[in-house]
Amino acid sequence: MPQEYCVDEEFPVTLQVAFIATDGWLFASDTLETNRHPQSRTTRHTRKISYDRKSGLVWLACGDLISRRAADDVAVAYAGGEFSDEYSFPAKLREIGDNRWRKEADNPARKEFPSFRASIFAFPGQSCFWGLEVEAESHTTLIEDKTVIGDRGNSAAFFSEQYYSTEVTVKQLIPLAAHIILMGHHRQSAGVDGLEIVFSEKGEIHEWRRRSPALEQYLALSTALDSEIRTRLGLTETK
Repeated sequence: MPQEYCVDEEFPVTLQVAFIATDGWLFASDTLETNRHPQSRTTRHTRKISYDRKSGLVWLACGDLISRRAADDVAVAYAGGEFSDEYSFPAKLREIGDNRWRKEADNPARKEFPSFRASIFAFPGQSCFWGLEVEAESHTTLIEDKTVIGDRGNSAAFFSEQYYSTEVTVKQLIPLAAHIILMGHHRQSAGVDGLEIVFSEKGEIHEWRRRSPALEQYLALSTALDSEIRTRLGLTETK
């Protein structure tokens, strides 16, 4: 008898962090995308941090296509001048989330694949993030320091809780952000893989995508740090 496919299964994929620094902010994300089919899953690497160079808006999204479409809706609305001032942001974001939810009424994923559908936005000129969770009654969050979204149960989030500080620069936070994503792969290798970082430093946006040479030093640093912790704890394997 063939194995029955469990349509209400939630497969934890995507791990993303957002940090506010003294001189800007940064987003870090894995790059592995998992597509669910009735009898299988397929994966591919893609870009999960989006940047509209014309409007200056940067965002990331986790969950299924509903959250990504809602994030795209926000980007279109912002580029079209629909966000009048910071005080209007919560209501406008909720409105966009609710509208997207209603548009997806016939989307089987809305009922068959429970998902944490969240987006984080870095609006130009602001020293905070805005979060949007899309559901029947969408809600927003003003984030003034840090957040981790996606695979919410991934224990790599410990490093954010333990070591993040609001009193350091973007460059000082990059190693921590990279380490969280890379350790997230060790904790959930089937759903989290790859690394990309986009950050704003003193008003200038920098993009380090998956194959960027700029990431190599942070990959090496994360591996060395993991090994050092094992050694210091006396957990080095002996032959």
